[in-house]
Amino acid sequence: MNGTETIDPLARVRQRLVEAACGYDFKRRAWRCPSCRRRSSLRVRELPDGAIAFHCAARLSGARGCETPGVLESLGLSWLDVGPAQFRRERVA
Repeated sequence: MNGTETIDPLARVRQRLVEAACGYDFKRRAWRCPSCRRRSSLRVRELPDGAIAFHCAARLSGARGCETPGVLESLGLSWLDVGPAQFRRERVA
């Protein structure tokens, strides 16, 4: 990138998941959660308002699991990086 292009939030999250060695399971369509490290427990999607949603299935199975703030912290991101478009801060790649 030339320093003036911005990375869209979903691409930024995916990039951070790869950097954190959170492999993607194509069969389950889920990532290894960077917070609880449960295999293929994290699903990530973009909502209609542009916000990024995280869902760790480990929470539902009685395991330690995690909440969105824990996932964000593990990835070095904040709510301002993944919130609705009107509240998101722009970062230059």
